[in-house]
Amino acid sequence: MESKLAEEKLRYIVKLEDKYLAKIYDSQGNYKLVDEAMLKELDLVQYQLTEAEIKSYDDRYWPFSIPTVSLEPYKGLPF
Repeated sequence: MESKLAEEKLRYIVKLEDKYLAKIYDSQGNYKLVDEAMLKELDLVQYQLTEAEIKSYDDRYWPFSIPTVSLEPYKGLPF
């Protein structure tokens, strides 16, 4: 169970050349490849995706995923 929870917390960025895979919040919950300028306008959860989210969209994107660094262990530190 603990490893399942840990897996759900892991997030990835999918980068294809100069585009990033992102969830676009519309009525259908679509995914879209966006450029870096558009990426800056999105919330983290829109482009830092879980393995399940990436694979449910399209398995072929998984090889292009890059793990993100979790800041969770550092939240309580005074810097």
